[in-house]
Amino acid sequence: MKQREINTFDDIGLLSLPHSGVYNLKKLWHNIFRKGVGTMPTIKSSTDLRNNYNDISTLCHQNREPIFITKNGQGDLAIMSIDLYEALNNRLELYRLLSEGRTAINEGRKRPLGEAMQGLRKQVAERANG
Repeated sequence: MKQREINTFDDIGLLSLPHSGVYNLKKLWHNIFRKGVGTMPTIKSSTDLRNNYNDISTLCHQNREPIFITKNGQGDLAIMSIDLYEALNNRLELYRLLSEGRTAINEGRKRPLGEAMQGLRKQVAERANG
């Protein structure tokens, strides 16, 4: 099975949320964070964001999940803490590297572990001496 390459947040739907209502926000939230049944995303209006920024910021940090912002009843933004953003970015980089590794294996670009470790040790030694 061919793996889908993920390079940006847009590839997993984080940059452009669907504009067909709150249901799609809930679906996207579930797909990103794989929450169990019965958990609901936090959804606030743009007015709430404007009037209660500090409370919403605190909520982002406490819950460690994005808060979805609606505009005129439609999904508009997803906001999150910097820590969560960095964690998602790190996960995205891991997915990219795993995809790269799977592609290399499928193309026959692989070598025994001992040989790979020897090459890595050599690179580390060269950097330490260079």
